[in-house]
Amino acid sequence: MESVFNLYSAIKEQNDYKTDDLPGFNEIEIRDLIVCDINLDDLISVNSMYSRIEFNKISFYSTYFVQTSFHECTFKNVDFKNLI
Repeated sequence: MESVFNLYSAIKEQNDYKTDDLPGFNEIEIRDLIVCDINLDDLISVNSMYSRIEFNKISFYSTYFVQTSFHECTFKNVDFKNLI
């Protein structure tokens, strides 16, 4: 599933990005997808757009969403603990 997303996990020691230094590897658009039973802990999502996505049974522990937008998304059984 992560290969479908092309999303990368964060390196906790490098979470002090300046505005100009934000990682560009997550600049993606994902649409019309069901995401179920996956652990996206420590994910950094930068300059991304999620459209018509159903998130079901997902863990977002310590996840960073920077300049990321969600359009017509559904969240079911999602754990947002420490979401930033």
